[in-house]
Amino acid sequence: MYQKLLSYLAALGIALGSGQAAAIPAYLEEIPDDLLTDLVDDMDPDELADLDRVRLSEVLAQDTRSKVRKLALQLLQDVKDPALRPRTEELLKKLSKDACSSVKAEAVFALAYLMQNMGPLECNALVCSWATSKSTNHRQAVASALSYLDQAHPGTLMCIEFALELLAEDHAWRVRAAVAKASITRMDDNPDFYTEILQQLEQDQARSVRRIVKKGSRKA
Repeated sequence: MYQKLLSYLAALGIALGSGQAAAIPAYLEEIPDDLLTDLVDDMDPDELADLDRVRLSEVLAQDTRSKVRKLALQLLQDVKDPALRPRTEELLKKLSKDACSSVKAEAVFALAYLMQNMGPLECNALVCSWATSKSTNHRQAVASALSYLDQAHPGTLMCIEFALELLAEDHAWRVRAAVAKASITRMDDNPDFYTEILQQLEQDQARSVRRIVKKGSRKA
């Protein structure tokens, strides 16, 4: 299936071999998005080497169609080679700032999946880097991703708490809203800590943040 996809790209003059996706022709969009979706969905996980997976993701991420950019993020989730992490993270940073909300949401899932497959030291470094980023989108993305990090390594729990405590004071209400959701989700990790965070956010100046906390309290 990957070879079939490559043939479509090659027919349009799009080469992946160089690993440089900076100047992809606009006629990539001549490939229907439904066809791209089918080709990616039907692709065997072992059919595509990690490097080729990243290269293809970099190509698809430049497409003007949000559905295709989401495919780029889906492909990244199966990249396991640690040597490719810088390129993977760079693409995640780019798409977490996407103009389309559904692409940004997919970037959150991809970021959580990436963290899930990291060792504790590497995961801690990533969480701290994103939590202290100057980009509001990056800070919101990591706070949101922590809601989906189901099986956090014990060595990352303190770093996660540090990040969420820091982001609970963020000037952007969307970041604080993401912290509220993550705190509700992670309550069992450290009930006293997350209860304190939620009590703080219960008094937040943003109504949307207070609503999240109130809704979470009802479910508890």
